[in-house]
Amino acid sequence: LEWDEKHRIRKNCSRARILAEIDQSLRRLNTDYIDIYQVHWPDDNTSLIETMSTLSRLQKEGKIRSFGVCNYSVNRIEKIIKHYHLQSIQMPFNLLEQQNKHTLFPFCTKNNLSVLAYGTLCKGLLTGKFTHRSVFNKTDSRYSDPAFKGEQFDRNLKIVEILSSFAAQKKCSLAQLCIEWTISQPELTCALIGTRNRKQAEENFSALDNPLFSSDDFSLFERSIAHLIL
Repeated sequence: LEWDEKHRIRKNCSRARILAEIDQSLRRLNTDYIDIYQVHWPDDNTSLIETMSTLSRLQKEGKIRSFGVCNYSVNRIEKIIKHYHLQSIQMPFNLLEQQNKHTLFPFCTKNNLSVLAYGTLCKGLLTGKFTHRSVFNKTDSRYSDPAFKGEQFDRNLKIVEILSSFAAQKKCSLAQLCIEWTISQPELTCALIGTRNRKQAEENFSALDNPLFSSDDFSLFERSIAHLIL
């Protein structure tokens, strides 16, 4: 992604842009290589061949050890893996957004692709901190996110209420419950979780260090909110 002079976001996966970005990243990180380099969004103005051949070249040069894509459709990924060694797929996935569980998950398992989930807490919605009174300004990504609008927001808040009651029974945070459920998915390689301070980080890690829920609990969560999931 890049920003033009009017601060508009543009997707740019051209060879020139990738080569410039990788060198800048290596300098900022003060390293000789990056373990996994991912294209965050597909660029309709650049061919898949140009993007993937550039990443393959960087891998051969030793600047990256592996590469993956994020927010790509199954159709695009199928075209890529016919000619290039794609390592990972990153996708949105959480208790509110489970669509990829039935589409991309099986595809990735079949093709031996690692699955990275982002949005584990759905931009904070699965922490329980938002209500119907919450207001988002235009500079907040939630402002235009369907998960925070209209009927979908209403449904999501009902789901949060149901899940919060389960968390209360275990005397843990809603975030911990949601993280535990997410990382319990067998197809998942890792879950990306944002934190703003030490307290949040420690709370999030507790889901790994001191798990509280069983597979039966997870099944109960899913049944309890199934009627509200799109």
